[in-house]
Amino acid sequence: MSPSPSAAEAPAPGSGAADSPPPLVELYEAEKRYDGRTVLRIDRLELHAGDWLAITGSNGSGKSTLLRVLAGVSMLSSGRLVRSSDYERLRICFIPQSGGLHAHLTLADNLRMWQRLIGSGAPSDLVSQSYVERFGLERFLGTKCSDLSGGFQRLAALACALSTRPDGLLLDEPLSGIDGPHAEALVGGLADALERLRFMVVTSHFADDVAAANRVVDLTAGVAR
Repeated sequence: MSPSPSAAEAPAPGSGAADSPPPLVELYEAEKRYDGRTVLRIDRLELHAGDWLAITGSNGSGKSTLLRVLAGVSMLSSGRLVRSSDYERLRICFIPQSGGLHAHLTLADNLRMWQRLIGSGAPSDLVSQSYVERFGLERFLGTKCSDLSGGFQRLAALACALSTRPDGLLLDEPLSGIDGPHAEALVGGLADALERLRFMVVTSHFADDVAAANRVVDLTAGVAR
């Protein structure tokens, strides 16, 4: 197996410095297989508090699979996934490549639904108290999400998630289908959000899309290198 980028510098399990907090999540010799085919293999990966972790690679490299494993949506076929007790207490939003919205509801209704479900309460002014204005979504508040383009649906889902003030974000290809100005606004919004988030994990085809990330894991043929 090929070691992950942090394998050489990471201490052995249980041997970290006493004054260093444990990782939020650790993966060891992790594999995910479908019908006998290995789609993801990682020798070691750690997710720490304060991380903006970017997972890059081509289509089929295992990015979405790794994100689903971290989200608890998909189980490993072999290896170990260790979540800290701190991680288990966090409010984490997972936004897949498509989804996160009720298509038959308006954007305003989706925002209210997210905030009530998460328990953050629905603000009276949805524009000023959410990411709606920052992402250029004001004119779509009364629009059914099914009538939005793919890029604006993705921005709408992210606005809903960020408006709930989660502790952690797991975002699958958040920049896909989003044009330059909106992509710039999204990256800036994510960077600002990280100041109060415990962590963020983002997948992308291109490292340049997530240049603001503090750590990058490149998946080649499903293997962390």
